[in-house]
Amino acid sequence: MDKKYPTIKERILLIAKNQGLSYESFLAKVDLKYANFKGKQKLGGINSKSIEKIVSEFPDINLHWLITGEYKTTASIQNIVMESPLEYENSYKDKYLLMLEENRALRIENKMLLESNDA
Repeated sequence: MDKKYPTIKERILLIAKNQGLSYESFLAKVDLKYANFKGKQKLGGINSKSIEKIVSEFPDINLHWLITGEYKTTASIQNIVMESPLEYENSYKDKYLLMLEENRALRIENKMLLESNDA
């Protein structure tokens, strides 16, 4: 039987472990403190800005799983979507891949801008 990770903070620590990073280094990348992930603090929630940072830094993370702890397939998620897939000219997968490419290009651009500011 799979181990359950009932709190969002436990799931975040699992992401760190799966990325091969120490908890401290992973949390530092997303501007969080490990002290808030231990003991009774682990039972508390996390703000949306922190979730945004995690997903931006690690875009392959399943956002639905991160928030709820449940895995959902594309078929089951479609029931949640307000607009019909027929309204889009491309499939969801194509849009996702396009957004990933755009995200990567923006990361490169940001890096170049940061480097030019440091010079």
